[in-house]
Amino acid sequence: MGWTIFTAIDLFIAAFMIDLMSTTVPPEKLPRLRIARNVMLGLFAISLAVLLVPFARRHGWFAH
Repeated sequence: MGWTIFTAIDLFIAAFMIDLMSTTVPPEKLPRLRIARNVMLGLFAISLAVLLVPFARRHGWFAH
């Protein structure tokens, strides 16, 4: 679970850094930068879902 938390934080920081870079990147590279940001945010959402499953099981949100 610790590695998943680390990965989620790392992916969030990566998406944030990509947003910061968008002001200095040439305009022809912005579409690829948006795609990379969307991929990072998608992977961040998946890692949050992975973290939510053990939490939900621990609190009995799933039927046994």
